[in-house]
Amino acid sequence: MTELLDEYAYLIHLIKCALGDEQPREIPAGMSFESVFQCGADHDVANIAFYSVKKLKKKPDEQLYRQWEDCCHRTVVRDFNQSYSRDEIVEEFQNANIRCLEIQGTWIKKLYPQPEFRTMSDIDFIIDSENLPKAGRMLERLGYQCKGVAGVDIFAFRPPNINVEIHTDYFHRSSRYHCVMRPPFSSVDETGEYSINEFYIYNILHIAKHYFGGGCGIRRVLDAYFLNLNYGERIDKQYVNSFFRAAKVEKFVAELSALAERWFALGESSGKYSDMERYIFRSRVHGTMNNWMRNRVRFFYRDNSRFYKLKYCLRRLFPGKKNMYLRYPVLKKWKILYPFCWLHRVFKGFGSARVKKEVEIVMDENTLDQLK
Repeated sequence: MTELLDEYAYLIHLIKCALGDEQPREIPAGMSFESVFQCGADHDVANIAFYSVKKLKKKPDEQLYRQWEDCCHRTVVRDFNQSYSRDEIVEEFQNANIRCLEIQGTWIKKLYPQPEFRTMSDIDFIIDSENLPKAGRMLERLGYQCKGVAGVDIFAFRPPNINVEIHTDYFHRSSRYHCVMRPPFSSVDETGEYSINEFYIYNILHIAKHYFGGGCGIRRVLDAYFLNLNYGERIDKQYVNSFFRAAKVEKFVAELSALAERWFALGESSGKYSDMERYIFRSRVHGTMNNWMRNRVRFFYRDNSRFYKLKYCLRRLFPGKKNMYLRYPVLKKWKILYPFCWLHRVFKGFGSARVKKEVEIVMDENTLDQLK
């Protein structure tokens, strides 16, 4: 039996037992429930662990137990509200003859034993670009506040806690995965249902995008586990792997799948962690800005190993037109304003804590070693 040496090992054990409705082991001596709960909260999986905590003979103190229970109840309510909002939007899309694809959480949560186990920050759809204005007006009629933001076609919010994102493609044009995927609506059958191959490819690549961006936490490993559990024997592996090979993530996908199997099928997590595990733990649920900065340096180094620091800084100071157009849409019409927008960007960032941190990471001689 694997010895549970730290809070993360015990948290993963609690999650595995909750998924399989198994009796969990009691908390090891010297370990605090507070630290286990905090690790779960950081990765947005504390609600799953609570289903195991309820079965323990020795439970957390009353205050923490109620806090943990409340966390679990809130995810149930959030799931109900998001499901209602999802149904409402899909019905409106159908009435308005707007074809849509649901992506990420609303489909992945169907693979989990209980839908509330898989929490979501927002509800994501893909629609045709020509329908964006119509979709925006539709969401506003439903009480959403809408705006366009860089990297997202429409971001909509409705109090108290419903976030919706409307996209026109699987990945933004600036993403290195954009050219890997086929056009979204070429991946569905006549009923509008996903091809399981494309569904699997997109969701694994989406995990990779987060992992190699700011990082991703335990929840994404759970997604990989349920994707493999439900589709691993049904997908066309040769076809799927051709996309991963094109995206240069074959090794990552193999390591992620092995880790998911080890954690949630075999229950092997002891505290003797791999580099991938340590990176995932410190990334928390949505990654960190430090990870994002370090990963940018790593990818730039791969392409520009000589004088990469100077070239990296110049690229950040003088971004390409695509990035400038995203930040300053006015440039699409008034290109003469380019130098003024560039100066605005430089002076806006000058002296900011984020820029100082990025310079510190670029100049740190240990940055590349930490990323190997």
